Amino acid sequence: MQFNDDSNDAVQIVDQPARISTRPRKPPAYLSDYDCPTLSSANTSCCTPYPLHSYLSYSNCSDSHTAFCMSLSATIEPTSFKEACQHDHWQQAMLAEIQALERNKTWSLVRLPPKKRVVGCKWVYKTKLNADGSIERHKARLVAKGFTQIEGMDFFETFSPVVKLTMVRFLLSVAVSHNWFFTPA
Repeated sequence: MQFNDDSNDAVQIVDQPARISTRPRKPPAYLSDYDCPTLSSANTSCCTPYPLHSYLSYSNCSDSHTAFCMSLSATIEPTSFKEACQHDHWQQAMLAEIQALERNKTWSLVRLPPKKRVVGCKWVYKTKLNADGSIERHKARLVAKGFTQIEGMDFFETFSPVVKLTMVRFLLSVAVSHNWFFTPA
């Protein structure tokens, strides 16, 4: 778009067509060891440049695995709150998440200190599937946008109360091998 000022009072907007490159396209050199069809050899009438059915076959898979794979591509998860609000099952999932956060006392309402910013949040949606491809449940998570925080200003230390089961097993095996005993305080 260009703005042409023909007079002092009126501004006219002139649309120009998008420029299309005439430079020949070629794949990157690091892909020369792989069989990668280029855009020019792909079927241009299809909306997908590399349709999976051209490269994969479900003929050797079991019926349940094929059904599971088909259900993965048939399931559409919302990417925004506005999209999720249009479906009752996602509204129920968000309500269940809010109730779980309140039941676990995840947060408490406090006044915002002066010169501090609020850390925003976002809904993340995931459809949980059974092994046969049927929908087990719809899961909604309310997550904080921690990437907006600045170290030393918004937070001073980090704390993540997460432990992997392999670490618990390791510590128990070390304790048993050294005959350590737990004595409650």
